[in-house]
Amino acid sequence: MEKYAYLLLGLSLLAIYLPIIWFRQDLFHASFKLGIVGGLTAVFTEVLFFRDYWRPITTVGVGRISPEDFIFGYTITALAIVIYPFVSRSGFSAARTTQKAKLYAKIFGFGAVTGLAGNLILGINSIVMSYLVSLTLVTILLVWRRDLWRLAICTMVLMVVITTLIYVVLFDWIAPDFWSKYWLLAGKWWGIKIVGNVPLTEIVWYASWTLFASIIHPFANNQHLVKLNTKPKI
Repeated sequence: MEKYAYLLLGLSLLAIYLPIIWFRQDLFHASFKLGIVGGLTAVFTEVLFFRDYWRPITTVGVGRISPEDFIFGYTITALAIVIYPFVSRSGFSAARTTQKAKLYAKIFGFGAVTGLAGNLILGINSIVMSYLVSLTLVTILLVWRRDLWRLAICTMVLMVVITTLIYVVLFDWIAPDFWSKYWLLAGKWWGIKIVGNVPLTEIVWYASWTLFASIIHPFANNQHLVKLNTKPKI
């Protein structure tokens, strides 16, 4: 089952995302657009992760770009956008800016350039660089929009709980040897595992990425969360 563990990870997240969108179609547009960006980001950044973090087995081989990368990147990003509005029965107010495409490009461009420089020039491990980029962007966005703190923190907590539970099922029960075989940090001092075979580095990554992914849409569109008794806008 190791060959399908990464695919099952993405499909597990998709299985949570799809029912939410079924009931909350007002959240689809934002989550779809940012999900696509997240999927493409996962595909491109995977090359860096292959260098010093992991080389997972997938349906197309070991340490190769795969459909699983896009599926995972899409679902983790899209779910981070919709999970808290769904749980809190809230939605996004009407957009107040038309410059969102340019702003998305600038934010993700800054992240990409910084991540590449830190990993390739400074030699910082790709997973650590990913944390630093995400947390830097989150700090900038939240200093600018302090009203998004609740959305960011609540989303992070929800996503960490969800992904940890998925990891326990996948890597404690279904594919218990996955990380010892394909994780380049296995056996190193910071290759720490929690609740069985769940790498701590993975959980920290989910925390940092979902903090960022949860607020990029309302930030770029100058939107706020509103209760469902106020009609949400796409």
